[in-house]
Formats: sequence, structure tokens, C-alpha cells
Amino acid sequence: MSTWRSKGGAWLAGLALLLTPVLAKEFLPLTIPSGLVEDYSVCRWSMEDGLPDNEVRAFCFTSDGFLWCLAGERLVCFDGVTFVPHEMPKAASWQGLAADRTGGLWLYGERGAYRWSGTKWTAALHDPVRWLHTATNDAVWAATAHTLWIRDQHGEKSFPLPVPESIQAVTLDAARQVWLATGAQLWRFTGSEFRTEVLPDDCSLTNFTHLAAGRDGTVWAAASDALCCKRQGHWARVPVPADAEGRHLELTSLYAADDGVLWVGTERTLYRMRYGLWPEVLQHEQSPIRAVRCLGTASDGRLWMGTGNGLLQLRRRYIRTYLTTEPLRNETITALAVDAAGNVVAGVADAGLYQVRPAGDLVPWPQQGLPDRLWIAALTFGSDGALWLGTRGDGLWRCRDGQAEQISATPAAVNINVLLEDHRGRLLVGADRGLFVLDERRHALVDVPDAEGHAYRHRVNTLLENHTGQLWVGTQNNGLLLHTTNTLWRQRPAVAGTILALHEDGAHELWAGTPDGLKSTNGTLAGDEYVSQILEDNTGHFWVGARHDLLRVPVQPLDVWRKVQAMPDELRRFGNNEGLSAAPSASGTGHLTAKTPDGRLWFATQQGLAMVDPWKTPEWPAENLRVVLQAVPVDRVLRVPPGTRNVTFRFTAPYFDEPEAVRFSWKLRGFDADFTEPTAERKAIYAQLPPGSYHFGVRAGVNGGPWSRTETGVMVIVAPFFWQMWWWRSAVFIAGAGVAVLIALGLYRWRIRRRLQIEQLRLRIARDLHDEIGANLGGIALLLGAAEQSQGAEVLQRIRAITLQSIATLQDLVWMIDPVHDSLADLLQRMRDIAADLLPASTHEFTVTGEPAHVPAPLELRRNILPIFKEALHNIGKHAHARHVAIAVTVKSNRLLLSIHDDGIGLNPAATTHGHGLRNMQHRTKELGGQLHITSQPGHGTTLGLELPLQPGITGKVET
Repeated sequence: MSTWRSKGGAWLAGLALLLTPVLAKEFLPLTIPSGLVEDYSVCRWSMEDGLPDNEVRAFCFTSDGFLWCLAGERLVCFDGVTFVPHEMPKAASWQGLAADRTGGLWLYGERGAYRWSGTKWTAALHDPVRWLHTATNDAVWAATAHTLWIRDQHGEKSFPLPVPESIQAVTLDAARQVWLATGAQLWRFTGSEFRTEVLPDDCSLTNFTHLAAGRDGTVWAAASDALCCKRQGHWARVPVPADAEGRHLELTSLYAADDGVLWVGTERTLYRMRYGLWPEVLQHEQSPIRAVRCLGTASDGRLWMGTGNGLLQLRRRYIRTYLTTEPLRNETITALAVDAAGNVVAGVADAGLYQVRPAGDLVPWPQQGLPDRLWIAALTFGSDGALWLGTRGDGLWRCRDGQAEQISATPAAVNINVLLEDHRGRLLVGADRGLFVLDERRHALVDVPDAEGHAYRHRVNTLLENHTGQLWVGTQNNGLLLHTTNTLWRQRPAVAGTILALHEDGAHELWAGTPDGLKSTNGTLAGDEYVSQILEDNTGHFWVGARHDLLRVPVQPLDVWRKVQAMPDELRRFGNNEGLSAAPSASGTGHLTAKTPDGRLWFATQQGLAMVDPWKTPEWPAENLRVVLQAVPVDRVLRVPPGTRNVTFRFTAPYFDEPEAVRFSWKLRGFDADFTEPTAERKAIYAQLPPGSYHFGVRAGVNGGPWSRTETGVMVIVAPFFWQMWWWRSAVFIAGAGVAVLIALGLYRWRIRRRLQIEQLRLRIARDLHDEIGANLGGIALLLGAAEQSQGAEVLQRIRAITLQSIATLQDLVWMIDPVHDSLADLLQRMRDIAADLLPASTHEFTVTGEPAHVPAPLELRRNILPIFKEALHNIGKHAHARHVAIAVTVKSNRLLLSIHDDGIGLNPAATTHGHGLRNMQHRTKELGGQLHITSQPGHGTTLGLELPLQPGITGKVET
């Protein structure tokens, strides 16, 4: 921060104030040696911050708050955080920028003038344009080399200049008159004609290069090293001062602000001229300003500059720093005190006692008897007006009536950190080796014992007497102690560790500043802030001296801080940009802050004394903060294609004072239940949004301050896939219901058919039992009746045979019903066993071709093939008289082939067509869907061939 060190600074300021009423009535050129204005600081953006080129030739602000600038040959848009490159019509030497009321951006230069409407560039002029201005009534004024062009609601008009000279500079005054400079001549356009301006001899410059007009009607015209001004109808020459080397200033730009200040940019610095005074804004060595190309103000009145070394913003300082009139090697402020009249005195490290002057500097305190180089660590005014001084190495001093005297230099209290006069008029002294009370009669310091009655020999950093008269003692490493009845007691709960500062707020809450943050007796606020200073202003805020900045926090949310155990977001930092030139002092002594009766706050820093007027510090710009959503369609409806994994919303809020403090909160209505927690993130990502309609809204605030009045939003429509459409889902539902009905109907029919099959199978088994077992039992009954009459052995033998036959038939039925025997291999093994039982007198062979191991044998097949097989073998054994029988089974292509050949006497098929056994065989073959073939000739044996289908889909391996 630049400071006013010139001894003539006070005289210059007083002279300016004295001449203000006179100069306000009539312009009187007055040139004085350049002073320094300390009310401003410079914030700079360069290529290191993302600017494409340090040469900034033009800039303007659009209605949405963005800053547009021409950096080199690139056009960029700036929101305070990021420079975003923007497309340009074509490669050309562009000269300037302008913004209209509807949000359009104008770009002009050698290729004419183009307007950006938000989607494309539109050409308005094709001739080289040297100046362009947009009026509040939507009119556009432009000047080419020889023509003035106007476009308004009535159309476009061109007014050629009546002389062949080229236009060098143009401006528009408060009366809507256009001023033009052509070489040494000035012109004024009244709306229909050009009028020549008559200049006095001292204003007849060789070449006017810059023009500016103020709101009060003042017109300024400048050449490279001269300046003229027209006020109240009269032109006058304004002497331009020379620099330190005797060279005239090279004027490069002019800007007349609304407050009557003329800002003058030169090749080497920037000047703020008012009433003829030429104070330089900043020192070259602290923050140099070079080659000012363009000047302008934002909506908040702050000055912006495009220079040869970047984009600059001139910020008014809210913190004023007071330094000594004579530069010192170390200007760290070590102690502060305020008397009843509001006068501020300060101790400067290793330099002694100083007082604040209204001129804005520190001068030595006029006291006799003080050593020249005294390290003052504690200051306090007594009730009698005496000033008490606690020093490092020189004990306790008192200044009264212009005289200073050393009161005590007790070895235990030679290094004093804090002084306090309590409500009883006692002076308490906190030192490196304990707490003491001044005994006025003996001029000696008396020890204050601890709870055990021993002298307390630990460092005391700070003291505080609360509203009830209790004395709190902040120590080094021993926490917070309470002093009662001349004894030190440790309280529970107590604040442990090192205490650097103490403060009691309006609600009588006790707060302690520590290296670990801000703490209280009722709770701890964790954090990494090093708190060495605490002060409360009259506007409801705490001011906290941290490691590098001053923090301002509202008093109201202190209870919230304690609950969340963390430093809050509702704080604002005041650092170098706000005028704090150095970090707050953190010496561990108790007199680093002060408050004067007028409400101003004073803080000790490592480079001077800082003063803050809380009533002049800015509030959060919530009402002016505007959130802008990026890449939003014109109709403000964002249509998301189906299948999009992530939907990203990007937004920003143009804010240049403290852009890193901007916080955002958003809500997707229809998806989120509430707004998100405040965050500095400038994008929101939603993954896998279900199809539907939503509304995305985002708001902004500064460091937890009030949110912006308006919420920026956009409609969001997530399109579904065709299978997510209602008609598709309806069709799928109907089709599914139809399929379900068909399946249910099929299952129902299958169950009915299966039940019928089971019923038929039961009927067949019943019929078999009736035919076989019933007939046998009936025969047994008849034979038993005959046996009763004849008592013959032959009858008993027949009964035994029939009984055995019935048992065999029952065994066959049980075997067929058993699901264990459901494979074709089991069926063939059963047939082998039957053949062995029924052909004992003949040799026989049983061959199988194929692979029946994994071929199922349905119950229907088992139930019918076994009776056929047994009937055929029974006929061979009873009638054929065969010596050899060949049985062959072939599994082939889902079919079963059975061949039985004997070498018996044969038979005549015609003679046996009416046999009961053959009919049963044919009937059973028909039920199975097979074919039965019997070939025989008398004397040549008989061959039975049976072909039956197996289950569909089952194939056997055929072997020849």
C-alpha cells in the first residue's frame, strides 16, 4: 500500500480543501508538485493470471456484469476468476469495445463495427471506425476518419466532416453533443451541423489526441504533453507538471469520472486531477503503472485501466495505515492506548512512544524524561489521565504533565506485557514472570500468588476485567486464570494453552484469541486461524487479527460457531487489496487493539498503525450479484438426449472485488429436496437423471452473506429411450399380459390333458387287472369248485399255474409304474429277464444295437411293449416247438425296432387272424403309434417285427 510520507502532504491537503469552494465556482489552473494519494490500491491481472496478452487496448462492461477486453489480438471475457477467449469476426486491427443497453457487445476498428448478439457477429459498418458510443436511448454513435454516423429508432444517418482532416479523438458530453478533434482544431456537433470551437492562444495546440467530458459539462482536450479545459463556457490551459527528471508527462488517456475527477493516464503512471491538483496515485516502486491505454469505471464507480502491463483495477482502501514521519528500520506497532478525548498513542518497536496526527502520520510523543529508544510493550491511561508504560527491559514508567518517570524496575517485572487499571483504581501488571499489583505508597510491584500461596512465575500475556469486576488472566501455555481476592485460580471449564487476546462481547460472553483459533469459556472454535487481536465495533461485528489478514465476522452467529465447533463462513477478510499493508502484530502482548469514541478501530501491524472505520466498510453486494448460466439455449430449455450419463451445469457470478469469496448453492427441482450447501465450485453434475422435466436454479452470495435477490434457472427435459415411453410400456404390458394369459391357458390345457392321460392310464391299468388278474382269479375260483367235487391233482396244478401267472402279471404292473425304471436300458434288461423265464427249453440270443443308456422309456411304452413281447414269446414256447430263438433290438432315429425269429414249425397267418393274443398285440401296437409285421411259412419258422416311436428329440447311435 502506498502511504503519504511527504512532509508537505498535510499542507497540500489543507490547501486543496481551502481552495475547493473557489475552484468549484470557477476553474483556476493550479499545478503543485506531485503528492501521493494513499486511498487507493491496485489489483492487477496479467498473463500469469490467464490474460492472453499484457497489452490491454480496450475494455467494457456488458449489462450482465462481465468484463470484456482486447488483450493483444484476442478478445476475452472475464468474471473475476477466469479469462475465457471469445471468437472474433475476422483477423483485423481492432481498436475498441462498447456495450449497449440490451446486452450487445460492439467491436470496432479497421474492419468496421460489428455487434455480438449472443449467438453471432453482425456487421453494422464496413468503414474503419475510430470511436463508438452507445447511448441509453439505444442510439449508436460512431466516427470514421471523416464521417460521424448515427443509428437510432429513426434509422441511420451520416454526417461528413466539412474539412479534409482526419478525426483523431471523439467524446460525448452531458448535453449529448459530440466533440471531435482534428489536429489542432476542435469541433462540436449539435445534432445537425458541425461548429468550430474557438480556442484561446494558450490552448491552440498542435495536435489534440484525447478528449473527455464530465457530467458537470466540463470538456477536456489533451495533446501528448498539454491539457486544456472548458468550464462554464471558457477555455483555459492546465499546466502539466514535469516528472522527477524534469520531463513533461506523456498523456496517453483521459477519463472524466462522474464525481468530477479527471483521471490522466501517462506512459509512466496514473494521476487523479481535481481542481488543478496533480497527485500521483501510486508510487512507482510499490505498484508501478505503465503505459495506460484506456480508462473507465464499472457500475460500482471503481476505476479500471488497460495498460501495457496488464489489466488493472483501482480499489479504494478501507484500511488506512499510519507511519512515522521519518522512516524507521522497524515500524512494528507494539502497543496502543486511547485517552478520554480519543487521542491515540502507540509504541513503535525499539523507537519509543508516538501519537497519531490528523494529517495521517505518527509523530513522537512530547514527553521529557523518556529514553530515546524504548521498547514499549504495554500502554494504558489511568483514571487521573496519566499514561502508564510497560516496557521490555526497562520496567514500568508513568507519563504525567509532560514528564516521564520510571516507577519500578523490579527484576521479576522488568519485561512487561500488559497493564490494566481495575474498577478500584489498582494498576495490575502482567509480565514474563507473573502477575503484579502496583503499591503506590512504596512505588513497588507486589506479587499476586497462585492458589497455593506461592508467587506465580509464569508469563502473563493479557488481562481483562469483565462487567462484574472479575479479572481474567491470559497466560502463556497455562490457559485462562481467574483473579479473586488477590489469588489466581484455574477455572473449570477453562481455556487451555496459550492466550494471546481476551474480549467480552455485548452478551457478556468471554472470548480468547489463541494460536489455534478463537475460543470461549463455553466452547472451542477449532481452526487454523492464529488469533492475536479481538475487537468489537458498533455495527454488530467482531474484528479478529489473524496471521495475515483482519477478519470481520457478525456477532449474531457466535452461538452457531460454538455448536459446529468451526470457524464460520460468515466472515470477510480484509487484506492488502483493502489497504492492510502488513500482517497484524502477534507479539503476545495485551495492547494491540484500540477503539476511539467515534467508533473507529485501531490495530497494531508489523508495518504501521492500521485504522478501520466500520461505518465505511462495504457490505456484501448481494443485490447486485448476478449468476449467469453458461451454454444455455435461447429458449432457456435444456433438452438432454436419452442415455446421457452426466448432465453438467456451468455457471459463474461476475464479481471482481473478492471473487474467491463467492459461494454458490443450487437445487434441481424434481430431484433435490433442498438447496445444496454453499460451495465455491462453479459447476454442478448430475449422474443418471431419470427421464422427466426438471428446473435447475442457482443462487450466489459472498462468504455466507445474503443470497442474491434473483435466482437464475433453466428448464431441463431429459428425453427417454423409446422403451421408456408410455406407449411402449403400455404395449409391453399388454403384450406381456397376453403372453401370460396364453401361458396360463396352455398350462391349464396341459394340466387338463395330463389329468385325462392319467385317467386313461388308470382305466387301462384297471382293464389290464380285470383282463389278466380278474380272469385268472375267476379261473382259480372255478377250478377250486371243480376240485371240491373231483379232488384231482390236475386241478391243483392248474390253480398253481394260474396263481403264478397272476403274480407275474402283478410284478410286471408294479415294475411298469415304478418311475425308477423309466429308461430304455431298464426296459431292455426286463425283456432279457422275461425271455430267460419264458424260453427255458430253447436256446435264444438277445442282441441290442444302438445306445439305449440315456434314452427314456415312457410309461405308455413300458405298459404296452412288455405284454406284446411276452405274448410273442409265450406263443413260441407253446406252439412253435423251436430249438433256437433270435431276439434283436435296434435303437435308430427316435424309433425302436424289435425282431423275434424262431426256427419252429411256423404258422399260417390266415388261420390265426382271429386269435385273441394277436388282436391284443395289434391293439397295443396301434396305441403306441407303431407297426407290427408277422411273417411265417409252415416248417420254416416265424418272424415278428415291431417298429415303435420313442420320445421326440431322442436319438440313438446306430451300429450295423
